[in-house]
Amino acid sequence: MEVCDSPNEGLTISERKQHFGLSMLSFSANDAVSMLWKIVEAQSMCMSIKRCTGRSLYWSCCKHPGTVWAQQIIISIHELHGNQNKYSNNMERMPWLEYKTAEYTLLPSPRLFASHLPEHIMPPGVKEKKAKILYLMRNPKDNVVSFYHFSKAMADLDTPESFDQFFEWYITGNIFASSWFDHVREWYLNREQYNILFLTYEEMILDLKASVKKICNFLGINLTEAAISQVVEKATFQNMKNDSKANYEHLPPEQFSGKFLRKGQIGNWKNTLTVAQSERVDQVLREKLGDLPLSFIWE
Repeated sequence: MEVCDSPNEGLTISERKQHFGLSMLSFSANDAVSMLWKIVEAQSMCMSIKRCTGRSLYWSCCKHPGTVWAQQIIISIHELHGNQNKYSNNMERMPWLEYKTAEYTLLPSPRLFASHLPEHIMPPGVKEKKAKILYLMRNPKDNVVSFYHFSKAMADLDTPESFDQFFEWYITGNIFASSWFDHVREWYLNREQYNILFLTYEEMILDLKASVKKICNFLGINLTEAAISQVVEKATFQNMKNDSKANYEHLPPEQFSGKFLRKGQIGNWKNTLTVAQSERVDQVLREKLGDLPLSFIWE
């Protein structure tokens, strides 16, 4: 494995935030600096890797589009394909690229990673198409509601005083991992540089079995119908809520005080967004992504 100089050497905190797509964070001041340096340290390591060795899958997504759900599906597919590994929870088997929680080069093959990173700071070797990327999206109206509840429960994130306040943060990109709209746009415009599959949360809700088959096909994994049914069963909302490896209840309450698996529905945004807020999302969507052939399911 070859390394190169860190791309952020000598940068100020402000410059590092801009480089990593974190120019507008909604953390409180102290938490922001603490978390930022944790992320920067791990991301610097990722950026210094020039080649990806072995088989790797990177799963990238904006914040909270069905994160732990996709993680469960990908791990289950590999397990039923014969890649059995001992691990205490899904985060251990499929760690976050942003937070160095394991010695990445020592992870068993295929190496699985989850990430919220913007496209421009993914490890350079990924562009050589040695790794496969599953990019998961969720319609921004349901996404903002889900992310709002997550932000209230996650200690590392600044707690919004109200949904209205959080909506302003979200619509202007003042959130962790920056703008949903920019994140989607950047990944889509640069898709030809990667071995990537785009999938939506809504597709998975409407036909989970078909989505699992699509993921298997992309990964080049041929599972039997019985095995695919097992993946689907393990990924049902109720089963995941009761699965200690998948439900993230291993996190201490002082770090996360809510539920990672909340509702798992399409269209719940109608119970929270005002008409004006819904129309504003539509407007920003047209402005930011209107020139791209993307469509979203709203209910």
